[in-house]
Amino acid sequence: MHRLAVLSNRLPVALTRGPDSRFSAAHSPGGLVNALEPVLHAKGGRWVGWPGVASEDCDAESVRAVLAAVENGVRLVPVSLSRSEVARYYGGFSNSALWPAFHGLVDRCRVDETCWRTYQEVNRRFARRLVAELDDSETAWVHDYQLLLVGEEVRRERPAACLGFFLHIPFPRLADLVALPQARAIVSGLLAHDLIGFQTRRDLGRFAEAVSELMHVEVLEVADGRLRIAVAGRTVIAGHFPIGIDAAAWSQRAASIEVDEQVARLRRAIGPQAVLLGVDRLDYTKGLLERLAAYERLLERHPEMREQVALVQVVVPSRETVADYAALKAELEREVGRVCGRFATPGWVPVRHLYRSLDAGELAALYQLADVALVTPLCDGMNLVAKEYCASQVEQRGALVLGEGAGAAEQLGPAGALVVAPRDTDATASTIHRALTMDGGERRRRMEGLRRAVAEADVFRWADSFLAELDEVRARRPRRGAAARASANGAAAAAPMSRRSAMG
Repeated sequence: MHRLAVLSNRLPVALTRGPDSRFSAAHSPGGLVNALEPVLHAKGGRWVGWPGVASEDCDAESVRAVLAAVENGVRLVPVSLSRSEVARYYGGFSNSALWPAFHGLVDRCRVDETCWRTYQEVNRRFARRLVAELDDSETAWVHDYQLLLVGEEVRRERPAACLGFFLHIPFPRLADLVALPQARAIVSGLLAHDLIGFQTRRDLGRFAEAVSELMHVEVLEVADGRLRIAVAGRTVIAGHFPIGIDAAAWSQRAASIEVDEQVARLRRAIGPQAVLLGVDRLDYTKGLLERLAAYERLLERHPEMREQVALVQVVVPSRETVADYAALKAELEREVGRVCGRFATPGWVPVRHLYRSLDAGELAALYQLADVALVTPLCDGMNLVAKEYCASQVEQRGALVLGEGAGAAEQLGPAGALVVAPRDTDATASTIHRALTMDGGERRRRMEGLRRAVAEADVFRWADSFLAELDEVRARRPRRGAAARASANGAAAAAPMSRRSAMG
C-alpha cells in the first residue's frame, strides 16, 4: 500500500503557550481531521503544515518535540514561518488578494508584489518539506488556496509522485480571476496535480474556462462530470467532490441529554418566540448585513411578526487585525443596534448578537432550538453550517433558508432547502416569512430530505471518493520510468511559461 502525505496551511493540532511559557499541543477537532486521520493511520501517512507558532516564538527543535508528544501514529511535519511571512503570505496575498477574487469581490482585492513574492517563497518551503517526506512511489493530497503553487514545485523534484489537490473555497469566474496579475501562474500551478477537486459543478465549469482561455489547452468532458486535460506530457483529471460533515456525530450530539438541557436553558433565556438562527465567521462574503436587512424588511412588512420572532446571530471572530474585517464588525454592530432601537419593546429584543466562538455542544443546542436557519452567504465554497443544522435537526421540525451562492445549494436545494438570492432583500424577507409560517407536515418532509442528503454525502464518503479516484488516476498512468521521463521533460518545457506567468 502506497503511503499518503496530506499538506495544508495548518497542522491538525493547536499549539498554545501555558502560564510557564511552555508550549503544548492538542488535536483540533473538525471534519477534515476526522476524515483524514484514519486514512493516514492506515497508510502510514504524514501531515505537513504550519504549527501555528511563529519561528521567533518557538524554535524548530522545541516545536518538533511538542508535536511528537501528540502524533499518535500520524507523523506531523512542521513548516516554519516567521511573523512577517505569515503576515504577507497568509494575511497578505492569500486573504487580501486570493480570497476576495475567488469569492467574486475583486473590488476588495489588494495585490501587493512583496506579498506575492512571499507567497511564492512560502509555497516553495512547503513543497521542500513535502519532497523530503515523499518518494516517487507515494501520493500527496494538497489542500486549499494558500498552497496553489506547491504542486508545481513538487512535480519538478518528484515527477512520478501522484499529486491531488482540493480547493475548499469557490473557483472564480474568469473575469474575476484575471483581475489578479498572477492568474496564469495560479492555473499553471493547479495543472501540476494529477487530480484536482472542486466543491461544485459551478466551480469545475469555471476552472475549465480558465484552463481553455488562459493556458490554451483543450479540456475534454468525460463521464460522471469529470474533465480530462492533457498538459506537459501528463493527463490531469478535474472533478467536483462536495465536502460533507460527520453527520452521525452531529445527530448523536444533538440527541444527547446534555444538549437537551442546554436547549431548555436557551429557551428560558430567549423566551417563547420563534428563533431565526445565523452562525457565521466574521467575513464580508457571509452576507451578514444583507441578512439583517432582509430581517428588517420582514418586520416592516409583517408587523404581526414583531414580538413573535427573534434573530439569534452568532458571529465567530476572524481576522480582526485586517481593516476590512474590523470595519465590517463595526458596521454590523451599528446595524444591529439600529434595528433593535427601531423595533424593540420592553419584553422583546428582535436581534441577539453573539460575537464569540461556540463549542460543538453549544452549536448543537442552537441548531436544535432554531425554527429556521438562515445560511445566506453571498458566495461560499460549501458552507458546512447548513449541513450541521440539518444533521442536528433530529426532531425534523426546522427549515433551512439557503443562499444560492453557497456550494451547499447544489445538493440541498433539490433536497428541501428554500433557496434565495441574498442581495434581493424583498424576496429573501418573503422566503423567511414562508419558512416561519410553513405547516408542520411540509417542514418534516423537507427536513427529512435534507437530513438524508447530508447523511449520504458525509465527510468520510468525500475523503474516500477523492482518494479512490486518486488511486485510479495513479493506476492508469504509464509505468513509472516512462511517466517520470515524460513529466520531467514536460516540466522543463513548461518552466519558462511558468516563470513568465509568475511575473504577471
